Amino acid sequence: MKQRKRAVKPPQTARKEAKAVRPPRKIILPAAAFSIAILFFLNLYVFRDHWRGLTTFPWDFAQAYYAFTGYWITSMQMGEWPHWIPYQALGFPSALNPQLDLFYFPFWFFVVFRIPYTLHAATVLQTLHVLFGSIGFLLFAYRCFRSNGIALCGAVAFALFGGFYTNSEHVDVIRAFSWVPWIFWALLLEEKPIERYFGRWRIRTRFRWPNLFLPLIVCSFVTGAYPGAFLAGLLIAAVFVLAQAGAFRDRLSWHDAGAQAGQLVLALGMAVVFLLPSAYMSRELWRTQDFDALGKRYLTIPGFYHLFLPSNFLAVGGDFTMEGMQIPILLLLLVPLVRARKALLIPILTTAALSAVMCLHELIPIRSIITTLLPPLRLSRFPAGDFRLYIYIGVLTCALSGLQQLIETKVAVWRNWLKIGAAFLVLAMLYLYRIKFADSSIDVPNVSAWMRRDAMNCVAFLLGYLILWRMKWLRPAGAYVMAAACVVVALPVINQMKVAWNDPQAERSMYDANGLQLMGANERLRVERVFERQEVERPPRLSHQIMEWQGYLEGTYLNTDKVGVLSISQHRLMEDPSLLDLVMAAGVIVQVPCTANVCESAQPSSIPLSARNPAGSSLQYGRNSILYRVNVPARSLIVENEVYAPGWSGVCEIHQERPEVRRVDGGFRGWVLNAGEHRLRVTYRTPWLTTGAVLSLLFVACWAWTVVTWYRSKPEVTSLGLP
Repeated sequence: MKQRKRAVKPPQTARKEAKAVRPPRKIILPAAAFSIAILFFLNLYVFRDHWRGLTTFPWDFAQAYYAFTGYWITSMQMGEWPHWIPYQALGFPSALNPQLDLFYFPFWFFVVFRIPYTLHAATVLQTLHVLFGSIGFLLFAYRCFRSNGIALCGAVAFALFGGFYTNSEHVDVIRAFSWVPWIFWALLLEEKPIERYFGRWRIRTRFRWPNLFLPLIVCSFVTGAYPGAFLAGLLIAAVFVLAQAGAFRDRLSWHDAGAQAGQLVLALGMAVVFLLPSAYMSRELWRTQDFDALGKRYLTIPGFYHLFLPSNFLAVGGDFTMEGMQIPILLLLLVPLVRARKALLIPILTTAALSAVMCLHELIPIRSIITTLLPPLRLSRFPAGDFRLYIYIGVLTCALSGLQQLIETKVAVWRNWLKIGAAFLVLAMLYLYRIKFADSSIDVPNVSAWMRRDAMNCVAFLLGYLILWRMKWLRPAGAYVMAAACVVVALPVINQMKVAWNDPQAERSMYDANGLQLMGANERLRVERVFERQEVERPPRLSHQIMEWQGYLEGTYLNTDKVGVLSISQHRLMEDPSLLDLVMAAGVIVQVPCTANVCESAQPSSIPLSARNPAGSSLQYGRNSILYRVNVPARSLIVENEVYAPGWSGVCEIHQERPEVRRVDGGFRGWVLNAGEHRLRVTYRTPWLTTGAVLSLLFVACWAWTVVTWYRSKPEVTSLGLP
């Protein structure tokens, strides 16, 4: 018997017929708006003094981080691209310091709308990043558990993640933390595949619309995060993709994994305007030459007490910035209730396990193998700071899965009792062990008091658990009650570490007390005066200043910089006293008669410069260019007492000659000129910046095309309606 073929209706007709049978969608927008409002008010409460301008974040936040960002934003507002920064570290190219974050788009709101980048504005922007990260975790948790209450509970816990507070001085680390949950939100695939029509093509996929934003999110993460953190994030994203594909265990999952790998490549292409110049200039960075000699910060196995104890109890008198995690202890009790969902837990726990390998001091041998296979990962100075967030997310996701199991359990409730009771005993034993075998850095009395406090909280939670199951009508509100309980339990932990994230005297002690007021009568940054003045020649550089980053704010010429942007050329000049004396002196240009070793070499060396007579003088001294009047009797090498870097070019405005820049004595800029009078203009432009910008625009257009194509495609319709 011949089998009859089923007639397939075109997708447009099927969509119209499906409207009558389409199941109603769950209304989540009001719940989402309510959750975001809760997170906003929590942010306002925690950072209430920061919002009002009464305090700011301490240490590095109000120092170089604020100063160099304010410098380049003001430069852009004045219509000048900061290719070269002459005021710090003997002068250096901006591409040598990726922490400037020139291409991080939130900063461009200040540029486009000419908003003053005050210290208060920088503070509010960081608090908004904490809020942004918690909203990202809200969306990620909702995709995981399809529960508004559980998603809110997870978002509240993430808003109180200890890294936001112990690391508050490091703005690019905070930005990295805030983007990570958005990356996970865009990486997570749905368990149920759908089919979509792209013209004549029909593609089966687990992609949904959040996955389309992965390139944009990763691009923002790369351009705004601390360099070590974005390298760690790219590794975690790649491992997440592979583990997720392995969890589904079918051919379709590997097709989707390939598409996500393409999205990560697309994200790097969109960020190439930042990556290409930075990668090119990294060969000039002295730090990359002796990186293995720099100290690195790791977590230790006892460091996992940072999951629930205030970090300053565990590092009395020490630096705990890279160690804080602080998950609400009530959620730790729920981890044993985790529900086995392979498609969710395998990628989350795989990335958490890898992060533990990368940041634990006890696992350095295994980390060494990974960094040997992936050399860029060895550039991370702070493995604890770069990777601990993924451990935290793994634990938090398991706890939220346990919360879902707790709320939805209808039979065998005694099993949950046993598991929660066992978790309570384990935490008690961990406390007792820490007190009994405390080392010299442990604040034992405070840890003992905290143990009693946490015990009371856990007992109250267990009693609440009884009430919840005795009164069935309360069960739907269980997740919201848990969210409120997390706030009550976690806020004292965060407040205990207030010294790490709240400094009301930072602006006064660092600026006002030293006579460097940040704002004038018209509420504009003082740094604007730097870009309004016209200089004929550079004055001598200074080495002993109150603030190492003062040049960004006042235009003082310094040989110091707090960020660590020392180049090979700068290092060469600073290690030789005679060369250092010359570069520290007022701007000058000297003549060296040509010989085979002097004028025919691209990098002439061993040339005595200190006793040479000036060959001319500067007519105009700017940030990105300098104009010299030069007069030489014969073909000569002209040497500036300025730092060499790739990207300098010269032109004689009289003869239109274009001499090539030379690296003289390993650090100075030199030019070979013929006999006669010259008006030599030397100009600095960031290498590969234009090429990177063109490539980034092409990749952005490619991403926009993929989004438009997706939204123009049609999902296949079944008899039960849209999938």
